[in-house]
Amino acid sequence: MLGSRIAHLRKIHGMSQCELASRINVSTSALGMYEQNRREPSLAVLIKLAQELNATTDYLLTGTLKQESILQSHSYLKEINSITLLDQLLQQQLSKEEIVSIIISILEN
Repeated sequence: MLGSRIAHLRKIHGMSQCELASRINVSTSALGMYEQNRREPSLAVLIKLAQELNATTDYLLTGTLKQESILQSHSYLKEINSITLLDQLLQQQLSKEEIVSIIISILEN
C-alpha cells in the first residue's frame, strides 16, 4: 500500500518522519497518517514525496518499478555504498596510498 511504501523508502533514506514532513511541507502528523493509510496525500504532496524519496509516483501508487527507475535506484545505492565504504576507510586510519589504491579498485568495478 502507499503508506507502507512511503515509510519503507523514508527509512531507507535514513529520514525521520519529522525530517521528511518538513521537506515536503506537511505536518509530522499528516505524514504519519499517510504512512498508516489513514489519509491520502494530495497530488502535489505525492509529487514532493516521490522527489524526496528518489522514487516515481507510479512506484508510490502501485508498487511497480519501471526499468528506468530500477537503474536510477541501483545507481543511487551504489553511490551510498561508495560513500559508506569511503567513510569506513577514513575511520581505519589507512595510509593515503592504501586509500587511493582501494578507491581505484572500486572505480574499476
